[in-house]
Order: sequence, then C-alpha cells, then structure tokens
Amino acid sequence: MQQFVEMKAVTWQKDSHGLFDYETQLLTIEKHVIQQQQKVYRLGQEVSTSSPDSEQDESQQYLTTVQELDNKFYINPEGCEENENFLIVRSLKNSQGGQKGYKMEPGDIIKLGRMEYLIMETKDKDNLVNQAQSEMLKFEQTASYVTNSSATCRFCLMDTQTIEDPFISPCNCKGTCQFVHFNCMKQWIESRCQIKQLNNAQSYRLKQQQCELCESVLPLKIQMDDRELSLDVIQRPSTPYLIMQSRHRKEKKQGKAVYVIQFQNGEPIKIGRGHQCDIQISDISVSRLHAYIKYQDGNFVILDNNSKFGTLVKLYQAYRIEEEKVAVQVGRTVLTFVLKQQCISENH
Repeated sequence: MQQFVEMKAVTWQKDSHGLFDYETQLLTIEKHVIQQQQKVYRLGQEVSTSSPDSEQDESQQYLTTVQELDNKFYINPEGCEENENFLIVRSLKNSQGGQKGYKMEPGDIIKLGRMEYLIMETKDKDNLVNQAQSEMLKFEQTASYVTNSSATCRFCLMDTQTIEDPFISPCNCKGTCQFVHFNCMKQWIESRCQIKQLNNAQSYRLKQQQCELCESVLPLKIQMDDRELSLDVIQRPSTPYLIMQSRHRKEKKQGKAVYVIQFQNGEPIKIGRGHQCDIQISDISVSRLHAYIKYQDGNFVILDNNSKFGTLVKLYQAYRIEEEKVAVQVGRTVLTFVLKQQCISENH
C-alpha cells in the first residue's frame, strides 16, 4: 500500500484583505494528488504544487508546504510569514461527523473574521494556571526598599512610606520623578483602564503600561526583598477562566481589549456581533453569533457557528495529515487535506 495526500484547493475569486467567504459560490476549485514533499503556490486563482528544490516564480504566492517525514505527511507553515496558515476550526470533526472544536492553549492566536485574539492565560477546575509568554504578562522588576531620605512621591508629593505602601522606582526617570508610592502607581494604572461587566465575562480596555515621561514599559510585578507587589489590574475569578487579548494594530490609542471569561455553570460562552452574545465584537467581519467557547473535560474548546468568515487558529508548527480531513486557510484560499492509500499493482 502506498500513501498519498489528496489536496482540494478552493479560492474565493474576490480579494478581500485575506478573508475567505464560506457562504459564497464565486469559487475556483482544483484537486491535486501529492505523493512526495511539495510546495504549494497560488497565481491569481490557480493553485499549483512543485518540488521543494524548484525556484519560485516571483509572481506566485507561496502558500504552504506538504512535508513528508518518516512516511508521514504534514502541513508545514514554516516560511509563510506573508501568507499565514490558519487551521479552520469547523473542519475538525469527531467520529460521528460533527464538529469537535479546537482545544485552546495559552499562546494560541484565534482569528474571528479579521479580528485576532491571543489566549493569554487559563485556569482549570484544579486551579492549575497556565500563561502565554506575552509581553503584557512577563515583565517583572526586582527592587529593594528605598532608603533615600529625600525621596518624594511624584504623584502625591508625600515623603513618607510604609511597608504596605513603599516607594518604588518602576521606570527610567531620575531626580524628583524617580520615586512613586506603590499604591499611587496602581491607582494611576487603574485610572487608565476601562472595566465593563459582561455576561460570564469582564472586559478590560488596557493601554500599554508605560511611563508618560520616559516612555519605558512599567513592570507588571515587583519583587521586593520579602514579598511580591503586583501592578496587574486584571481580576481573576475563583472558577475556571480564560483570558484573551485583542491583537489589532489600530488599538494603540484606545488600548488593547482584554476579556476574562469565567465558566461556572457549564453554559457555553457566545462570541459575536449580536446583542445576545456574552462577548460582543463590533466588526462587520464577525458574524452575529460567530463562535462558542466551552469548558469541557478540563479543556477550553472553541467551536465555529457556521460563521461567514470562519473561526481560525494560527498554525506555528507542522500539523500531521491523517485519514480525517483537515483544512487550512491561507488568505483567500482554503486547502483541504486527507491521507489516502492505494494498492501498488505488480505491473507498475
């Protein structure tokens, strides 16, 4: 028996900022049989494959590689920085043919229409907390208690400190602006944060924590000699939760949106543009009820609700192709892969 990959390429004939319309019929459909490692390209509407050694035509767009390794085939997104590979959540099926969803982990990037979100942190029912290596989460500072007798707080201008409210030096400012009370700093950060209570979730609008004078990034945690001080304004619930942060380039002025989603009654969390959703995303590329997030068997699972522009997960590493179909979206092209076997005739 010889294994091969059958690849179906479906390209939306309209170029719309890397989106693919899952409801349209304006499609170009092609099928390819892949028996060994191949690179996949698109030129206009036409998708083609070629060996890894062949030179790329400058007018072609490189989509992905079907990699062969130890008699196994993989979708390998390496080198696809311009055309990112996204796993299509609705293509993942269970044994009954229904949608099984995708188990989200910290560090995953989820795409709803054109809106991207980073999974920052999760906590399960056993209180196990996992965090992504996010810029917002990892910056810490080590400090000692200030003994400078002339130190004053740059906010309240007081020159006294306590063990509970010590002076800290959280940025690169010097002189009269060097020191600030921990509580004054925290109140200032909280004043720049908008908090809204949603159904089963809290939304935060956070500007990047940086000094307005020297523009250095402020630490999230400060390790003192005997304890840890936290400038993190996000409140964590006692129930299992998931924290996700928006990744939109246009959000610098108003700040990033951070959602703390709690799971306490077994009900799925609804995400979409409609008013009935727990998390409302007001972007036209997001469907009214776009996706669900469930907490089941200790996992945080996202499922697509037949949305117009899809629910996607960014592929960072090789993904194995097996006998169940799996699909990836690369811009306006959807590539569906399935592993097949054929008997090798003795005459061939």
